[in-house]
Amino acid sequence: MRNRIGKTIVTLLAVIALLIGLMPFAGKRVDAAVTEVVFDSSTWEDEFFGGDSSFTDKDNLVTATVTGDVHFYEQDSCAEFRFFGPSSLSFEASEGNQFTSITINLADSLMSCPANWEAVNRLTWKWTKGGNKATIDVEERTLFRIRSITFVLEPADEPVLTEYPLWVGSRQVTSAYLSNETEGWSYDPETNVLALSNANITDTNTAYSVTPSCISTNEDLTISLSGNNTVGSIDSSSLAIDSYDGVLTITGSGSLTVNSKKDCIEVTDKLIIDKTSVTINGYMKVGGAGFHISNGSEVKATSASGSISVLGPLKIEGSRLEATGDELAVLADRISISGNSEVKAVASSQAQRAIAAICALVSFEINGLEIVTPEDGKIIKGDAGIGREVFTVCDKDGNVAKEVLIKSVTPEYTVTSGAGGTYALDSGKDYTLAVKRNVNDGSCFERFAGVKLDGEELTKDTDYTAEKGSTVITLKASTLSRLSEGEHPVTVNFTDGIVETALKVKKTSSPDTPYRIPTTGIE
Repeated sequence: MRNRIGKTIVTLLAVIALLIGLMPFAGKRVDAAVTEVVFDSSTWEDEFFGGDSSFTDKDNLVTATVTGDVHFYEQDSCAEFRFFGPSSLSFEASEGNQFTSITINLADSLMSCPANWEAVNRLTWKWTKGGNKATIDVEERTLFRIRSITFVLEPADEPVLTEYPLWVGSRQVTSAYLSNETEGWSYDPETNVLALSNANITDTNTAYSVTPSCISTNEDLTISLSGNNTVGSIDSSSLAIDSYDGVLTITGSGSLTVNSKKDCIEVTDKLIIDKTSVTINGYMKVGGAGFHISNGSEVKATSASGSISVLGPLKIEGSRLEATGDELAVLADRISISGNSEVKAVASSQAQRAIAAICALVSFEINGLEIVTPEDGKIIKGDAGIGREVFTVCDKDGNVAKEVLIKSVTPEYTVTSGAGGTYALDSGKDYTLAVKRNVNDGSCFERFAGVKLDGEELTKDTDYTAEKGSTVITLKASTLSRLSEGEHPVTVNFTDGIVETALKVKKTSSPDTPYRIPTTGIE
């Protein structure tokens, strides 16, 4: 059996290679209104095929293309078609014809097969009704038996209509419906780009999603914006945009306003907002692949309950996000904010049910940014009222913040006490400076890095002491006694900035130059 199959392999592949090399598949147009074409697997044993190859039916009406390692296999009474995935069988009707129905007849049962192979009748089938192409995608390491495949063909008097997995307004997008000037949109199936130009799309469809929506898709889609665009209605409770099993990217030089009374946007995979402006009036939910806002985008979301819920990571890079919700503004699995970004989150309700402005279930990171509101706020792990511990922003007393502002701030340090003072060498006293940070002063001392006098680094606890409040530095008398008369520069260093002042030194104190211990401003 194997020898016969092996000889057939060589002959068949040689013939196929010759036919493919000499002329492209042209086929012919069917004459009858309905013509049936059958591929019978009983002949496929002798037409052993492996690797990428093609063959046609006897009337040259349908071409079958094999992609991947697909071949007949027989061992220990196990005769199956073995597919080393990913692999597929693709069928194409000859020019001028179209499939009106396709039937795949599987064997009633599978024979005993090697234990490490999953023997199941499982196929992923793709075919557009009325089209001239069909594909069987086979999962990796799957065995199955196809008894036969039957195609019914008829002449395609009109151009073959291609239906795309995209609904805009109340209609599915097809090769005959690729734009709507009244609604202000057009679709390019080659790039999967839906272009909105001053669009106003408020009609919803029920053909695709359980919940009607203005824009629906189940594959990767890019929405490109120019002008001012509106999707959805504030008088409707329907979804404005839904995306299933694909990445939704919103970008462009224009802006987009998305409206709904309730659920506004639902993306089960990943949502990317890049280099554009989006206003969301309603609740939005993003799946496990996350929500990414980048490259100077501005996103504003407002909802009567929570504004933004992300089952995966929320990443904000060099962009602005403002979210307001009655109970909780932003909830994500992981939150990461970086670059020149600004995030404002507000739990607007004054009632007891208000939980927190922003929460992360696993991690919350701000990179090079400051918590401006609440003052001296910190990210801590604790119970924010949702029944589990989360990472959220709290004020300096540990209270969960209902309003949070995180942004890039240029830190400034100011000498609030002891700047430009005078010191008498014979006083035998220490000299004190107090330095305050313009934002998050509570972290001032944590960022303290050292003191220089006359450009020379002083030794902590030997030449001076430092303590909290904002940052209080005490220059010791033993250090100051070594100075000469005149003005001496003092530099206080921090990890993210410096502050400079000067100290005037005189030999003796007198009624004309009394020594006065400066106030420190310590609270």
